[in-house]
Amino acid sequence: MSKLTDKLLFELIRDFFTVYLPQQRCCSEHTIRAYRTALNQLLDYIKAKNNIALYKITFAMLTKERILEYLDWLETGKNAVFKQEICGWRQSAHFLLTLLLWTQQFVHICLI
Repeated sequence: MSKLTDKLLFELIRDFFTVYLPQQRCCSEHTIRAYRTALNQLLDYIKAKNNIALYKITFAMLTKERILEYLDWLETGKNAVFKQEICGWRQSAHFLLTLLLWTQQFVHICLI
């Protein structure tokens, strides 16, 4: 396996799913699984958009604008197979933006 370009990003994502959501937010396994699916699909989109491997994704690629661009792509593109899923993706936007803010705040605290 190749070396992660942004190891901290993936460590924080892991902690978000294993510590923050289940222990601090008391999310159900179903919610965590749905959020993990949403994140994996976003990461697949970023991989395809940038023509890179998963291990090369960095914080710089995970922006609010990129997340909103991804959601618009789902809504307007031919990739939205089931229209009812779009509502779920709009709700997932809140999660994805929360993840982005949570990881960025954590990194900021670590750098102080």
